[in-house]
Order: sequence, then structure tokens, then C-alpha cells
Amino acid sequence: MYLVWRYIPGREGLLAGIVNAGNATGTFIFTYLSITMINPDNVESVKVDSTSKTKPYPLHVANNFPIVMRKLCLYWTIIAIIAIVAI
Repeated sequence: MYLVWRYIPGREGLLAGIVNAGNATGTFIFTYLSITMINPDNVESVKVDSTSKTKPYPLHVANNFPIVMRKLCLYWTIIAIIAIVAI
């Protein structure tokens, strides 16, 4: 946001809106993508209480989490490299 205001004077409001819209769009896309990748079968969570030993999701859903986090980190790294090269 600072760079937008510094290097493109006179259009701060429009460009701040574009930056914020890009941030919100990325959040929406990566949230949907991560949910779809972690729980592809859309398994419902089970309500657990503090005394039970059961987990809210089955093991196959829980095992997807670290794999998806690695993939998302790779995606974010690729996007950052593209952004750095584009500047």
C-alpha cells in the first residue's frame, strides 16, 4: 500500500481499493482451495466432548493437512517469485 501511494500519486483511493480487493480475492481462493484439498469428500466433523478420545475428523482427512500445507507453500512461493520477476 505504501508503494502504491508513493509511486502513483493522485490515484491513491482507486489503487488502495485494487490492492485490498486483490488481498480479499486471494484469501477467498486459497481458503476454498485448501478446504477442497484437505477434505475432498466433504466429510462432516463429529462433535466431540472433552472426555472422549475421538477426533473431529477421520484420519484420512487429518493426514491430508501437512501435504496440503506443503503444496500451498509451494504455490505461494511460485506466486511470490512471479510477482518479484514482474516488478
